Amino acid sequence: ALDVGEGAAEHELELVVEHPYPADLEIALEHGGRSLQLWSHQVSGQKDVRLRVPAEVFVGAPAGGPWSLALRDTSPLDEGRLVRWALTLELATPAEPAGL
Repeated sequence: ALDVGEGAAEHELELVVEHPYPADLEIALEHGGRSLQLWSHQVSGQKDVRLRVPAEVFVGAPAGGPWSLALRDTSPLDEGRLVRWALTLELATPAEPAGL
């Protein structure tokens, strides 16, 4: 469990979504009132989305609380599936008090 007061030094998101037409997709990572748009109708020439991205917008924010991955398919004509996603957090080390 993460303490709500702990801030993160680094974040990285890994994501795999299978979809016949990835340009139909909008994907965002949300936490603590902040949002990072990961994918928005890009044409990739492939049948899936594979991302590994730094999530710098969340650096310094409290790590505790819910994290959400929002996937939206803007076309009802085909279907896809979330294969996996992982969020890696490297928590900031609190400074040592002076004199210790």
